[in-house]
Amino acid sequence: MPDAMPRSLGNTIVAVVAIPLALWSLFIGGLFALLGGFAGVGAALQGVVAIVVGLGLLVTAYGVWTMQPWGATIGIAMFGIDSARRVAAFIWSDPVFFAVSALFTVCAIGSAAYLIVNREEFEEDPGASNA
Repeated sequence: MPDAMPRSLGNTIVAVVAIPLALWSLFIGGLFALLGGFAGVGAALQGVVAIVVGLGLLVTAYGVWTMQPWGATIGIAMFGIDSARRVAAFIWSDPVFFAVSALFTVCAIGSAAYLIVNREEFEEDPGASNA
């Protein structure tokens, strides 16, 4: 196994931020999925999406923490989906829900932006030329 690249402070922060976002998504998703039958199919669907995003964010935390080559790609996708889900909740449902999760929304958008800008840190051999 090749030596792992040292993890930057930014990647450490992204990995740590992904954990509470994942846990919150899993918690809320579980509630919506379980109670969605009483509230309607939309709530149950939101719950399932939140659970998938929560699991994806746990995978992201591992991938970014261990500097896996796929860590940035999965992270960008999961933080992007999470951000879109939160903004959609603000637009189409309760603004209070968005206000409560505004910090998580900012964290998700910031983490996605950081991974986009620093994606090359996750390349398997960043010093190799393409020739």
